[in-house]
Parts: sequence; C-alpha cells; structure tokens
Amino acid sequence: MCLMWVCTVPLLLTSFSAICFSVSPSTIAVATACAAGAALIFGTVPAVQMARGVVSDALKSDGRTGAGPGRQRLRRALVVAEIALALPLLVAAMLSISTVTRYLTGWQGYDPNNVLTMRVVLPDSRYPDADSRGRFITAALDRLAATAGAQDVAAGNIVPSLDSNSSRLIEVAGQPIEDVSKRPRVDYRQVSTRYFDVFRMPILSGRAFAETDQKAAEPVAIVSESMAKRSWPSGHAIAERLRIGTGVWIRVVGICGNVVHDWSDGGRDVPTLYRPMAQDPSPAFVFAIRTGGDPLAMAAGARAAIALVDPMQPVFEMMTQRQLLGEKTISLQYIAAVMATFAGLALLLAVLGLYAVMSYMVAQRVREIGVRIALGATRGDVTRLALSQAAWLTLVGVAIGLAMAVALGRAMEAGLLGIVSTDIRTTVALALALAVTALAASYIPARRAASVDPIEALRAE
Repeated sequence: MCLMWVCTVPLLLTSFSAICFSVSPSTIAVATACAAGAALIFGTVPAVQMARGVVSDALKSDGRTGAGPGRQRLRRALVVAEIALALPLLVAAMLSISTVTRYLTGWQGYDPNNVLTMRVVLPDSRYPDADSRGRFITAALDRLAATAGAQDVAAGNIVPSLDSNSSRLIEVAGQPIEDVSKRPRVDYRQVSTRYFDVFRMPILSGRAFAETDQKAAEPVAIVSESMAKRSWPSGHAIAERLRIGTGVWIRVVGICGNVVHDWSDGGRDVPTLYRPMAQDPSPAFVFAIRTGGDPLAMAAGARAAIALVDPMQPVFEMMTQRQLLGEKTISLQYIAAVMATFAGLALLLAVLGLYAVMSYMVAQRVREIGVRIALGATRGDVTRLALSQAAWLTLVGVAIGLAMAVALGRAMEAGLLGIVSTDIRTTVALALALAVTALAASYIPARRAASVDPIEALRAE
C-alpha cells in the first residue's frame, strides 16, 4: 500500500502537468487528494471484508488455508486492475516518447542541422536608430560570411525554437475589423535576405526577400502557408496587402512553408509574417550561421568576427540550432521519461501480480491437481488448465485497459493542443504485447502445476 501511495502521486502530477504544462499548488493538491482517495478506498475494502468475516465461514471455505472464494475473487480483481491500468500507462508513455522523437528528429519545416546561433542586443546608447542598427547588421553579416567554415549567414529577431516569441495584430485589406483587439494575431519575424536559405525553408510561391527590399523601397512581406490559408481562403495571397496595427500597407511577395517554433503552441500551424530586416531592423536579434561541419567548431571565429565590427558588443547564448530545439522540448522530454518510468513500473507490478496469484492458486489446488493427474489428466492438460485461468484474467484486464487507453489517448491529443496524434495500431500492438507478457509470467506457475506428484499431493494435509 505504501508503494502504491508513493507511485500514485508522482504519476498523477505528471499526467496533470502533461495537460497543463505546469505544476501549481492546486495541481499538487488535486493529485494528492486523488491518490489519498484511491489509497483509502483500496485499503478500506479489505478491512471491511475482514471485519465482517465469521470464523466458521472461513473454516468452511477452506479448512487448511482460510482463503475462501471471496478472497480469491479479490486477488483476481486486483490482477485485472493491475493489467487494466498498465495498458493506458504504456500507451501514454509511447505517445509521449513518439512525440519527443518526432519533434527532435522529424521535419520541423526547416533544417536544424549544422547551424550555429548567437544572440545580440544592441544598446540604444550606441545604436539609437534603425539606420545605425542596419549598418551594424550588414557589417556583421559580411564578417561572419567571411569566417572560415561559414557557408551562409542570416539574422532574425526570432529563430525557430528560441525561448521567446514576437507577435503582431494585423489587418488584411478588404477584411476590415472595427475592434482592433479582435484583429487576427500572427507571429512576427524580421529577417535578413538569406534567412530562408540558411534554415532551408522552402518558398512555396512568389519570391524570397532581395537586396533591393530596403527601407526606401515598397514595404513587402512573406507569409507562412498557414497564414495564407487563414487570411486569404481563396489561396491567392501573392500581391495582397495587409498592415500591422494601423501602420503602412504591406504587399505580400511570397509564401513560405510552415515552421515548428514552439511544440506547445499549436505545432507548425501558427500563422507567421516575415518582414525584411532592412526595412525595420530590430535592436535584439539572432545571427544564424550554416556550416559545413560541427557548428561549435567555428564559435571562436564567429565571436571574433563580431568583435571586428564592434569590440564593445557582446554576443551570448551561442549554441547550435539542435541545442535550441532540445532545450525547447525539455519539458516534453521530462514528461516522456517519467511516463515511461511509471509505465514500466505498472507493467512490472501487473506481471508480478499475475505471477503471484497464479502461484498461489497452484499452491491451493495441489490436491485437486493431484487427483486430476491420478485420474488420467496429462501434464499438458494441467498446464492448459492453469494457463486458461491466467488467459481469462489477462483478457478481461486488457479489454478494460484498451478502453481506458483509447480514452486517455484522445484526452492527451486534445489536451496537448493537437501535437500528440494517437494511432490505434500502436494501442492494439501494446495491448497484445502486454497480454503476451502477462501470459509468459503465468507460464512458470502453470509448469509447476503440471509437475505435481499425484502421490505426494494426495498424502498432503
């Protein structure tokens, strides 16, 4: 019972945090109350049964052991419960692990390999206006491009998987909304000309930014595919106009692919607006350098290149894009690891529970088994008899667990904002694996039952 209590609280906390992404005092209180309630219920039922027990009934039920049909049913029910609870935990762990794997190794909408990033914040005292910031960015990009090992360089106020974000309210031409607060909000990016090349983000239609997209030129923008579909249902976004807040009208010149910036914020479907950094340079931005080998190998050269432009300007948080991606999903990795641990523990408890019950049942039925063998039953008959009982418990537990696993999978899919996708084939495969494992655990007691010596069994008291 103590082990159940210790395991239940962390498990409930993990489940709640998987949906809420945070552990607040109220979350801890609810999880603790659920665990306490479960412990109280499962501890009270046996106690009540013992309190209502009559000595004569116990003696009549089994004169040698005092284990009557009621206790046998309780043991079987506990085994069924262990198997039923193990399956949804296994499914939850598999969903968490597959989600982490997909976000760490799957297609992000860009290529995170061989990219070095470093952040810069220009102080107002030395860079008070857009022109001075633009000159620094241009000079720094030229120096970084000349650094040994650099294949391509770019800058942006936000890069994918960064621990911060930027968004703006927009108005689409021909779709006026009087209430400014109800205007659509999109992620906002200020990027240099080579940004899409560095991250290998596809331009689906139109064009990428060009060197001619300067401050004095026409304001232009590139929109993500999700933004194009949401803002212009017809799909014809090229040459359409929009504006940020009440600013100037901006013409759309290209549509790019969607990018996963934050796994907890709708995945890759967040509408995103890209603007040329030359037309509105930000004081805080990130340099991104695509290299031909290990990005960290050119870290010292990148720092030296920035120092040649401004020796007083520091860079910080220098890391690879892969490291950024790993840090962005650290909470998801934690959830997956904890869920996998408790799923393994639940599987172990289910297997041990079935093994213990089958062993106990064999021990209680030694005389019966001896009589069966003496009357002509083969060892195979006895083995099949024992395994059939285990198969029945396993079948009931897996059936209940399968229903719970499907419900849990749907809850995780909805609670995790659509980033978790359930697969009934995976759920069924885990159910079959659990059933096979449980039956394997009952095979040893079944073989022990088949090896009973009928003479010794009939002599036993």
